[in-house]
Amino acid sequence: MWMSKNKKQISFRVLHPMFYENRGFGLLEILIAATILSASLVTLSATSQITFRLMKVSVERTQAGFLAEEAIEVVRILRDSSWSSHVAPRVSGATHYLNFNTTTNTWTTQTVATPLIYDIFTRTVAFQDVYRRNSDGEIVDQNSPDLKTLDPDTKKITARVLWGAGHNIIIETYITNIFQN
Repeated sequence: MWMSKNKKQISFRVLHPMFYENRGFGLLEILIAATILSASLVTLSATSQITFRLMKVSVERTQAGFLAEEAIEVVRILRDSSWSSHVAPRVSGATHYLNFNTTTNTWTTQTVATPLIYDIFTRTVAFQDVYRRNSDGEIVDQNSPDLKTLDPDTKKITARVLWGAGHNIIIETYITNIFQN
């Protein structure tokens, strides 16, 4: 028992066994809270990294799609300027690279690889011969058993954009010599 000097106030200090069992419990609670907080931050950091990686892939895929569409448009420009010079003489199935000449503001094709676009993408275009079924004029595969004839005024265009570790976008379409040029 303990008594103060003015004897008006008496305070008892009772040491109960539960007092000893609760010692360090606050430290344990702080340790658990710190562990939960650390795990949450690590999870948030990992999720952010995955999100940024997926955003980068999405942006690259979008850019590749635009480049492939641009390749198809370039082939249409070449067709419009001169089918006989720019489209008809291309070897069926050969890979061509598009090149824009900034001096003359014209597009050309070449079989030599061009530098990477944006230091990431490789864009190619392939011209393929088109065959038409003799009975109804529909487009058929070259290996089709039907009687067919090569259509000199139609080409199948395949635009391919490659980047990274095996990523690619392919767009295929047909163009015809609509201007007979």
